[in-house]
Amino acid sequence: MRTVSVPVFPYVAYEAYDGPGNLVTLADSTDTRLLVSLSDELNFTYDVYADPSQISGSEDEDGNFNGIVGQIQRQEADLSTVLAISRDRLRVADYIGVYPPDTIIIVSLKPQLLPQHLALIRPFAVEVWLGVLVCVLVWAVVLWMLQWMYVWAVSGSPIRISTTVLYSWAALLEESMSDPSSSFSGQMHVGCWLVFCLIISTGFKSSLVANLTIQGTTRSPETLEDLVQIKGWRWGFEPWMVRYGPARYFSEHTDPLIKEIDRRKEVLPLEEGLKEVLKGGFSMMESLKRMQYIIPSRYADSRGRTPFNIGKKGATHVSPEAQGTPEPLSVGDPRPVMTQNVV
Repeated sequence: MRTVSVPVFPYVAYEAYDGPGNLVTLADSTDTRLLVSLSDELNFTYDVYADPSQISGSEDEDGNFNGIVGQIQRQEADLSTVLAISRDRLRVADYIGVYPPDTIIIVSLKPQLLPQHLALIRPFAVEVWLGVLVCVLVWAVVLWMLQWMYVWAVSGSPIRISTTVLYSWAALLEESMSDPSSSFSGQMHVGCWLVFCLIISTGFKSSLVANLTIQGTTRSPETLEDLVQIKGWRWGFEPWMVRYGPARYFSEHTDPLIKEIDRRKEVLPLEEGLKEVLKGGFSMMESLKRMQYIIPSRYADSRGRTPFNIGKKGATHVSPEAQGTPEPLSVGDPRPVMTQNVV
């Protein structure tokens, strides 16, 4: 039986490869073991050839396929190795489900400890700090205007605006200073400010104690929603993913979330992508089974620890038109097979 193939580790790996379209020797991989078992059980022999285009196959306007599916359609090959299922391919090929479920998962850097030198500003968000600063300045200007109006209407000596600014800041820091107000309206204004300072300082101190007791960590995306929601986060796909089944899943899906992930993706090789992951702020979308081999074998230390975090939810390989619009899979979800062999 003439078998056509493209290398998709860990499903298919080549031991010897003499160029596009030539006969190849399969290395130990899932499909190699599958072919050996099937040939022994059904009593047939096989030769494996690399597809010249190195693509799984897409349909043109005339209904003709290129790549692996094209060879099956034209009966130039009897059998293929791993190939994702889709509705258009089902018209020209029969599928045999042979694999347990696989998912495209999110590989990110594990949460890292936040720097201790930022503990003093971490209790409040940047927006809160800016709001407090604006309140200090606005309150000081309002008090200065009240005192100026009082002096103009009655009598007395005016105060400088620098005095009101320093007083507002000192009250916030719980430092004692003489009350600069001389009118009833000014004293009411000062009283409201002291209540505001009490609330802000109490919230700051309690949050600071919590941050010093339990050091915070960075956030790693666990779901597809997290990728989009974390501000400034980037993600990448390997080149093979934009040529094979995963590309159709993301490009043809009707869910706006999936479309956004496809629109903002970066395409880069695995090694380069994992280096970006280690820098932080970046994730790689990868095959779960592929990562279950590569990460422990290349990046684990002597205790088996790795710097990478695998997200809780991913996406199926299968084109959405083959199974409607499937929901993202959780890792280990026992859903029907999406990565299959074609005969």
